[in-house]
Amino acid sequence: MHKESLAQCEYIPEDLSGVVTIGVSSSTDSDEPDTLLTSLSDHLKEHQLMDIDVRISGGLGFSSAERLVKVSKHGMPSVIYGGVTPDVMADIVRQHLSEGTPVSEMALCQIPVHGDSVDGVPHFKDIAFFGLQKPVISWRCGHIDPERIDDAFRTGSYGMLETVLAQRADDILSMIETAQVHGHGGSGTSILDRWTGVAELDEEIFLICNALEVEPGSVKDQWLMESDPHRVIEGMIIAAQAVGARIGYIVLNPSYTLARHRLEIAIAQARRHRCLGQGIKGTAVDFDIIIRVGPPGYITGEETALISFLSGDAGPHVMPPSGIDRLNDRPALVVNVETFAHLAVLPIGTDEEGPPPTRLFTLEGTTNTGVVEVEVGTTLREVVCDMGGSPEEYIKAVVIGGHLGGVVPTDLLDTPLAEASYRWLNTWPGTGLISVLDQSVSMTEWLDRHLQFGAQESCGACTPCREGMDQAHRLLQGLRNGNGHGQDLILLDHLASYVSDSSMCGYGQAVPNGISTAIRYFGNELREQLTRNH
Repeated sequence: MHKESLAQCEYIPEDLSGVVTIGVSSSTDSDEPDTLLTSLSDHLKEHQLMDIDVRISGGLGFSSAERLVKVSKHGMPSVIYGGVTPDVMADIVRQHLSEGTPVSEMALCQIPVHGDSVDGVPHFKDIAFFGLQKPVISWRCGHIDPERIDDAFRTGSYGMLETVLAQRADDILSMIETAQVHGHGGSGTSILDRWTGVAELDEEIFLICNALEVEPGSVKDQWLMESDPHRVIEGMIIAAQAVGARIGYIVLNPSYTLARHRLEIAIAQARRHRCLGQGIKGTAVDFDIIIRVGPPGYITGEETALISFLSGDAGPHVMPPSGIDRLNDRPALVVNVETFAHLAVLPIGTDEEGPPPTRLFTLEGTTNTGVVEVEVGTTLREVVCDMGGSPEEYIKAVVIGGHLGGVVPTDLLDTPLAEASYRWLNTWPGTGLISVLDQSVSMTEWLDRHLQFGAQESCGACTPCREGMDQAHRLLQGLRNGNGHGQDLILLDHLASYVSDSSMCGYGQAVPNGISTAIRYFGNELREQLTRNH
């Protein structure tokens, strides 16, 4: 994180002696934030510390270190504490806030912005989970209160809105091209061609934010919405200006109740400040956002299925040849949460150079779990071994992209996470889930679970996916039970190619990646399983 960004986040009003920021997110137990807040309030009263401001945040994304609490005081570095309990909170109030001495043994790291460093406490940048990240869209997450628009204003939100609204669509699209903005919910390819096609239509556009994030284990969109909802809203306003939309929908995962709560607060605040709604910032531009809670189920996150839901139908459908779907007979553009956030940090209407392209990933199965933002091209090793803290000898395989992605061996840990690599690996980044499989995992068992999920979640609308995934699962079960044949792996690989090439929607096109990559990289283990069972 840049020093100037840190300084913006570490704001302490002159009339206060300090600020305590507690992460409250869906990654933490629902009862514990109230317990911590109650403990903090009680001990502040006990020590008569009435000039301490208590704030909430969406957390710093470091799930395995929760509960995280940040303490900031004038003349001292901010200190982040990990694993905070009510008892630890009592020590923090007594020793750090009252006596002015950080509780070093409980401190995770320090951010020396307000004063000199504290001995015995690591620097924020020296913690691999934080220090190796490239926070472009997430630098405010965990540092600002998502329910206070003043925090968003102070750290830059909506500051360039009037300049953006004065731009032509071509100018915004040109900046998107220069910044190499890609999609962040499926294949991870460039958004430019499709957005340009939508912008050229002489029709009113529906802008849709896909916030369903249906991949089990993936929480990067949820974390972004809970931590910095104004970033997403501002990005949607910029996108609307680029393609000519007046109405935007955020379609939320039904379990994302906290994200919905904070988005509703943020939308209401933006309307009150004329950053959203009719006549934004006194201009002739109108754009408003409607929140819809989506249905459960994995397939609902597929683009055409999402549009079917908003239309009152169900299930995926064939994408028109133009590549532009329609909602209520109007063009509709579906965009991932993270992609909108990237638009909000582009220096549109200026001569400044845009930030480097980055991507959020959820880490699962690593020693350090949570959400990280890394520059495109960062290697898989840097993500899972360095930030994730998992030794290479512990790792058997890494799954990139969840059920839409593929599985790769440790021989490929030095592969850069970039579009060209995804094509070469025959995988999709999907919703940005990276899962580590340890040495105890059987690849036949992993593939069996993958195929079972693929068959169960298929909507059944097209024959290749419906029948192909079921047949693939039965083939593998026969192999595991000793009823398979020598050619079954070859048949399974061919079946995966057929399903991928022939399926109607992105789900059927991507789920077979798990089959093809498992056979490509772990074929010997699968063949040993076949031989052992005969």
